[in-house]
Amino acid sequence: MSIDPDLEQLQEVSDRLKGGSQWLDDLIHRIDSALHRLSIRVDYTHTRPLAEQVERGADGKRRIELSYLAYASVAGSRRLAIKTIKVLESKAALDTTDPRRIVPLRDAPVALRHAAVEQMAEALRGMTAHLKVLADRVDARCDSAESVLHSLERHRVSTPGIRTPRKHGPRPAYPRLKSRTQPPLVLVTRAAH
Repeated sequence: MSIDPDLEQLQEVSDRLKGGSQWLDDLIHRIDSALHRLSIRVDYTHTRPLAEQVERGADGKRRIELSYLAYASVAGSRRLAIKTIKVLESKAALDTTDPRRIVPLRDAPVALRHAAVEQMAEALRGMTAHLKVLADRVDARCDSAESVLHSLERHRVSTPGIRTPRKHGPRPAYPRLKSRTQPPLVLVTRAAH
């Protein structure tokens, strides 16, 4: 019984796995570059976790790590990333442990990169929907601000004296008082000591 054919098949499968992994890394890099060129200035974290890991500490309390596909700021620029969130049962442990970690997708472990590619299309649809909601909010705020501006501009045009300043300041917009024709009812005099 010869082991040579099995070794050849193992070598062939290993080479195929390496080549496929390198091609997948290149595709991830190209997707990341294409997103970066869009200049999206909003962070997004996909709602479905890529991985979940549960551990028990020495004190018996659980520590849960959830990893998500995200588009987030990493080293000063927004990129595809893996966002890991730690959920701890103890608040004291929360003080001593960094609860969030963001790693560029291309630097993440192979298993997380592969899981991220499986969720990529779904995550991009989620990010598009999220950006649409934000764009709708900005449009509504612009409409509101434009309405206020138009109202203020109409008020300014209809108010006499506000539009053109006088030489020594604006002319008052209130009506001038008529001069008195009758003396005041009470005369104020200075009392002598």
